[in-house]
Amino acid sequence: MEWPSGVFHRLPFHGPEIEVSKVSADGSLVTGSEYRDPIGYFPFGVDVATGRRRFIAAPTGVGPTVPNGTQGVYLSGDGTHVTSSWRIGDGIDRVVQISRLPDLRVEQVLTQDNTGLTAFTGVYGINHDGSVVLAGCLRRKPDPYLIPGDLYRYNRQTGARTRVTVNSQGVPLNAPLDRIGASADLRTILIGTGANNLVKDDAPVGEWAPIRANDVFTVDIDPVQQ
Repeated sequence: MEWPSGVFHRLPFHGPEIEVSKVSADGSLVTGSEYRDPIGYFPFGVDVATGRRRFIAAPTGVGPTVPNGTQGVYLSGDGTHVTSSWRIGDGIDRVVQISRLPDLRVEQVLTQDNTGLTAFTGVYGINHDGSVVLAGCLRRKPDPYLIPGDLYRYNRQTGARTRVTVNSQGVPLNAPLDRIGASADLRTILIGTGANNLVKDDAPVGEWAPIRANDVFTVDIDPVQQ
């Protein structure tokens, strides 16, 4: 059996632990992260045509940071912004750096303090033009599993926050998130969870158990609320 196109582009990934997260709409750019023992996952961007790979530098002005690339190296749909997540020291607080392409110039650094998002765990998506991100937060802190319990759409320009992970009565999920995905415009969010308070007659579970998802949902965000 042959692949339909037969056209392959070998990318310059060398390490044994590579996380490839996103490819641009036109296929020209790939983002991801590479593990470099013992420090962590370093985020990078790769130009597919030339094979040039550039690592994304750590944010400045927020104290010592540790690479945490697998927690959010995402690319905006128009290929102009890339996100990279970093831990602050050995703690669970994280910062997210928004860089502009193609030169990876730092545009903004999101933190718990300047976003108002408590126990900020990183970014799980960025919309087409880079103005809105999907941010994760721990429900309780500290939590031994470091798994997000809440998601917010955060508008980088206005600071507006819309909580995604509540049911139609505004009640938060009663279990953490296990899988997270989002449409390019961040209007539809995909989540996996053990929560049983989202749909009627769902199987009961105890709070924060099980950790692994036993249900998958899509959440449609009303644009009027933005």
